[in-house]
Order: sequence, then structure tokens, then C-alpha cells
Amino acid sequence: MKSLFILFTVLFTFIQAQADNSSSKLGGVLISVSAENKAAKSGDVVKFSGIIKVLDKDKDHGHHKGKDEDDHKKTLLQIFQKDGVGIVGTFPSEAVDISNSLELTSVREDEIKFSFTTSSINANDLNQFSVKVYNNHKNKEQLSRLAQIRAKIERRILALQELKHKSKNENWSAAAIAYINKKTEVLNQLSQQIQDNLNKNENLLAENSYALQVDNLTSSSSQISTIMNKYRFLINSEIGTAIEGMSTKINASVLNLRAGDDDGDDLKAAQFVFNGVALYTSPAQNLSNGENISYAYTTDRLLPINSNEFSVALYHVEGNKLKKRIGWVAQKIPVMPDTIKPEWLVSSSPSSVSGTLYVQALDYVNLHVQDTFGRIDVA
Repeated sequence: MKSLFILFTVLFTFIQAQADNSSSKLGGVLISVSAENKAAKSGDVVKFSGIIKVLDKDKDHGHHKGKDEDDHKKTLLQIFQKDGVGIVGTFPSEAVDISNSLELTSVREDEIKFSFTTSSINANDLNQFSVKVYNNHKNKEQLSRLAQIRAKIERRILALQELKHKSKNENWSAAAIAYINKKTEVLNQLSQQIQDNLNKNENLLAENSYALQVDNLTSSSSQISTIMNKYRFLINSEIGTAIEGMSTKINASVLNLRAGDDDGDDLKAAQFVFNGVALYTSPAQNLSNGENISYAYTTDRLLPINSNEFSVALYHVEGNKLKKRIGWVAQKIPVMPDTIKPEWLVSSSPSSVSGTLYVQALDYVNLHVQDTFGRIDVA
């Protein structure tokens, strides 16, 4: 309880320190991430690569990359350095800063390429590779610290989930299981509070957190967010990289970061799409500062042959029709094919190994099966 109290204290200290929420000169930053081997094994070395891209003002959302004419002669990395925009990388969780190990290259004014190679993978880690773009150094330090605290909380939540799984297998008491559930609920609320405060800060311009699938374990979560036209677009998948047949819960939202009446009176609607199918279109509404439109979706069994792409977009509404797009973000969920069949174990009974091929009066059948990769479908 003492350590939990310290986390609460540190959290509220940093939340109170975020009074400066000045608008950014930059917007419409998208980060893409990929891994050479999405399904890794303990001890593997994995290379991540990706692109930080600033959308062109003449093509999308009114973004500008700088006020000076000379900026058109500079690379995006030079513009970021000039404007005090920071790039932060973390692995295997947000608690470990690997920014100095990020390889950054930029030859264009709208794009930065990056790569990072891990040391040996440990299956017990979260194994999340994250890249974030911050608007200024001061807020970068504060926001990075909040993200580090959240990573520690997520690691504790994962430990509690493993403990809960163990409790079911070993038939622990109801009181013990209730205690684990209560602790998990408290930490989930704390983690969500940190996330809400990160989302409200305009100085976190964009992020992409990519979770590896290691051995036969369920991967940790993935998340992507960006700010376009002073709206934050966010997608979070509880399973970042899935195994064929898994299902994941996706939470997506659009948050208005505009101050006062800056948003005007026109109606807007958000649309949430998965695998090219519009799942939900919100009612047309005025979206005031601090208000959001959110949607939660639990997928069917995920298959590697599908795109498994989820997107959220915000539109102006005229005459009950979606018109000009204000902003958007999309994220694909990698799905690993499960080609390994489950195996029946010799400990099953009746068993041909024991010489019992059939019986006339069978009291019970005790079957044992294992799957070295993927999940067994008991349906």
C-alpha cells in the first residue's frame, strides 16, 4: 500500500505541474512503426523501424511546418531541432528511455525515418516499443515522467493478471481473488487517469506504441494518437500483436483540445471503421473544449488474411451528411498465423499406451492437450 500511495502522490504532483498547455506550432504528425519479426522468442534481437510524417498543409488539415521561408530548405529533423520539438523512444516499456539509441535520418521537410535494435528480448517484460513527439523540452520531461509512472503501473497490473490466472488454476479462496480484483481495479483507474491527462496536453503531438508478441504469451497493449486541427485522435488495442483466433478490445476516441469558443457552432460527427466496415457513426453534435466522442469495440476472431485496421475520423456535418474530414488516425493490429496444431498428451485416459483401447462402461474421460503456439479453441 505504501508504494501505491507514493504513485498517487507523484501522479498528482505532475498533473498539477501541467498548467502550461499552450498550443503547438506543429500538428498533424503521424508515426508508423513496424517490426522485422512481430512474433519473437525469448533471447531474440528485434529491429524496429518507422516514419514520423508531418502532413502537408496543401493536402491535409491546414498543418504548417514552420513560419520561416528557410524551413522549406531544411529537413524535418532540422526543423524539429530549431522549433524545440523532441523525439522520445522507449523500450521495453515507457519506463526505459532509449532515445539516444534511436537512429534518425531525414532528407525531406515532411519526414523522419527511425530505427532501433533491441538487446535480447525478455518474455517477462512488456516489450512495448514507443515513439513520441513532444512540442517543447519542459513539457517533454513532465509528460515522459507521467508515461514512466504509467509503465510501472501497467507492469503491476500484468503481474496481478498473472496472479489471478494462477489463482484460478490452484482454486484460491474467493477472498483472495476479490483482493486481486480490487487491486487491479485501483491500478486500472490510476493508469486511465494518467492517460486522460496525457491526452489533454497539446504538447504530446503524437505517439505510437507497438507491442511485440513473445513466445506463446499474450502481448501487451498498443496505442496510437495524434493531434489534427486541435483534436486528439486515439486508438488503443488491449492486445497489440495478436495470434490467429484471438479477439481484442479496441478503445478509440476524439477529444476537442480547442480553447473556449474556438470550435464554432458547426455540427460534427465521428466515424469508427474496422476492416473497411463502418461500425459506428456518432450523432451530429457540437463538441466543446474538453469533450470527446468515444467508442469501444470487441473484435471477432482475428485472422492474418484481413487488414485488421481500425480507424477513427471526425467530419463536419451538413444536411445529415458527412462532409469535410477534420482529422483522423488509423492503426493495424498485426496477427500472427497459428500453423501449429494442438497435441494430445499420453496422460489422457482411456489411452492406447496403457492398453485400454475401449471400455464397455466408461465413467469419465480425462483428456489432456497442449498447444505450443496459439490458443486452444474449446468450442
